[in-house]
Amino acid sequence: MKYTLRLFALLLILLIYTPSTGQDIVTSEHHLIQKKAEWKYHDGSELSGTNWQVDKKLHQNWKTGFAPFGYATDSITTTISYGSNPKDKYLVAYFTTTREIENPFKYKAYLLNIRRDDGAIVYINGTEVLKSNISYDTNSYNDISIIKTVTKSSETRYYSSLLLPTDFTEGENIISVAIYQRSPRSTDLAFDLELTGTNSNYLIERTASRSNQTTNNSTYNLLSTRIELEKKELALKLLEFKNETITTVTLILIVVLLILLGTCIYFISLNTKNRKTHHQITTGLYETITYKDKEAITNSLKSIEHKQFLEYLKKDLEKINSVNKSENYLDIHKVIKQIDYNLDQLHEWEDLKNHFNSVHSGFFERIHIEFPSLTQNELKHCSLIKLHLSTKEISKILYINPRSVQASRYRIKKKLNLNEDTDLKEYLKSY
Repeated sequence: MKYTLRLFALLLILLIYTPSTGQDIVTSEHHLIQKKAEWKYHDGSELSGTNWQVDKKLHQNWKTGFAPFGYATDSITTTISYGSNPKDKYLVAYFTTTREIENPFKYKAYLLNIRRDDGAIVYINGTEVLKSNISYDTNSYNDISIIKTVTKSSETRYYSSLLLPTDFTEGENIISVAIYQRSPRSTDLAFDLELTGTNSNYLIERTASRSNQTTNNSTYNLLSTRIELEKKELALKLLEFKNETITTVTLILIVVLLILLGTCIYFISLNTKNRKTHHQITTGLYETITYKDKEAITNSLKSIEHKQFLEYLKKDLEKINSVNKSENYLDIHKVIKQIDYNLDQLHEWEDLKNHFNSVHSGFFERIHIEFPSLTQNELKHCSLIKLHLSTKEISKILYINPRSVQASRYRIKKKLNLNEDTDLKEYLKSY
């Protein structure tokens, strides 16, 4: 039953801490391109008018290096050339790499983080997917005055944007980037890029809200629509899960309650049976003790009466012998001797005391240790009271009259430090 209760508690915790609507049950990410990755690059003359984004033969002649790329700026791994004239630098640097994607739709969106100084255009398989810090809509590289100047504090910053699974294809994907300078006299250049597939609604929404890129708004709108639909689907699934969990927990609770009820009934029945058995045993023992007490008392009283009869008979015979010494004197004297012998053999008190000790173990020792001033006769009197003997019966055993019995009880109460209202019989009964 202990393990059943643990399972029940676990299910309750699972129900309480089920993720709320809008949160991801499973969050998975995969880095397609990490920061500081290897790229092919071209740092020579301008390639406008060519299909450089997807021309693999062209790419074979390009140099290879590791990001970040650039010159005259911080945190650069590969320094590229800007030409022979510092006052007339190349306006564009080109970069490309390839990645295998088994299933683009494995992820809801792709997070693109790019470090660019000054501006950048990103292509996937020859199709432009992102302009960063470039606001014009043509590929005319002559009109570059509209590219915003990158401040010193922003030269190492990564700018975030979102791409859709439809921007990629199954199998090989060519990612190409063109980094633009604001003018031939620009002092520095920098480039690095990170591309991550993600299923995290939180990351997608955060990137969409923080992004200030000029990416087509339809990308965000489409992602937002997909996320809202998924939220609703997730909410329905969570509701179904909670309903199923509640049903399961309810059934388990009913089973547990039935087990508890059955267990309680079993133990109550067992306890009742044990009580009945204990009561029967106790009653039997009490009846046995009572019977033995009565038997011992009866035998003691008979012995006492027999002793008293012999003593009375002895006195009568001695009186007859003293008054008239007849020819039967010797015979009478012989009878008296036999009576004395029989009287010596009668030990009714010792027999009663032995019986009393066997039934009420340690009584004499306890009461004598606690109240050492009690005499032997008073100890006898206490034991006779505990045996529920009447005043008349006690007087016979102690060879005193009933008034003397009452006086003896008074003395015993004083020695036991009992007040007048205390019942001596009840006190000794519980002793």
